Amino acid sequence: MKDIEQLIQNYASKNLETKRNWYSEVASLYDWARPRYPQTIFEYLRAQLPHPLQAVEIGCGPGIATSSLASFSQRLIALEPSSVACEMAQVKTAHLPQVNILNTSFEEWQPGSLVLLDAVIATTSWHWLEPTLRLTKTAQLLRSQGHLVLLWNTPPMPSETEFAHLQPILRSYAPELAEYVNLSEYHQNFAGFASEIEASGLFGAVQTTSEICQISYSIPQFLGLL
Repeated sequence: MKDIEQLIQNYASKNLETKRNWYSEVASLYDWARPRYPQTIFEYLRAQLPHPLQAVEIGCGPGIATSSLASFSQRLIALEPSSVACEMAQVKTAHLPQVNILNTSFEEWQPGSLVLLDAVIATTSWHWLEPTLRLTKTAQLLRSQGHLVLLWNTPPMPSETEFAHLQPILRSYAPELAEYVNLSEYHQNFAGFASEIEASGLFGAVQTTSEICQISYSIPQFLGLL
């Protein structure tokens, strides 16, 4: 246990300052342009998770998923290292007494005397966490039969034909965005995380599901997303 605590402290001190500044300058733009999770995902979670639910959300950002998760939670602690995004999420959820949003990273957070949780939910954040800590600390937080839930909302991509028209512009102005990312590449990454969780021996069987959604963007909003 002491070795894990020391690893947490070392990692947190090295990376927390960086995480506190993530997206801070564009937090409002991120909140405006980032797509929302489909409501069917929350309906699925509501049906699968225990009631009443005690959960932690990792990386809530500006609160994109927090209110929906709170709708079926008795207690929801949301962690967000960016102070700007954290304040936005706190404003959005101020009317929800069951929600407590903390300006901290998952690695730095100390649960104290918190009872074991029904669920740990990472909302488009699992890949940012330190690989050893994310498995060990999560397992320590969950009660027997508790659930680790990994949600991702992948960045919207135009069709390959539409992207071909955008590619010359992106190569000139944003070359880091000029390569088309196929949905199958994201699925390969997700499968890798599932294998990692199974191989750890800390959790039970892994289930995966995905949903493809179509979304319409105005030109300013799509530029904001980029």
